[in-house]
Amino acid sequence: MLGAILGDIVGSPFEFDHNNYKHKDFPLLSEKSHFTDDTVMTAAVAVGLIDGKGLPERTFCAVQHEMRFWGREYPHAGYGGMFRRWLHAENPKPYEGRLASA
Repeated sequence: MLGAILGDIVGSPFEFDHNNYKHKDFPLLSEKSHFTDDTVMTAAVAVGLIDGKGLPERTFCAVQHEMRFWGREYPHAGYGGMFRRWLHAENPKPYEGRLASA
């Protein structure tokens, strides 16, 4: 989890780089480095998995709750339009209105 978060922060200055930067000569951290929606949702999913205690239905609800909570706490982390709408929906549904099959 820490590796995913560090990778998100290190890569953040290049996330929307249309030049497709592929060099290895860049600082790991710079003034442009910041966490993104990936870090926020990684933390949210981790908390939801712990709260779910391995019970599938409880875990689904806990992860959904945590994602919406953390997403609202960090509203400017870089979410896409569909996801942002889901965060603020009164009755959130999985994308396309169905649950993913296990």
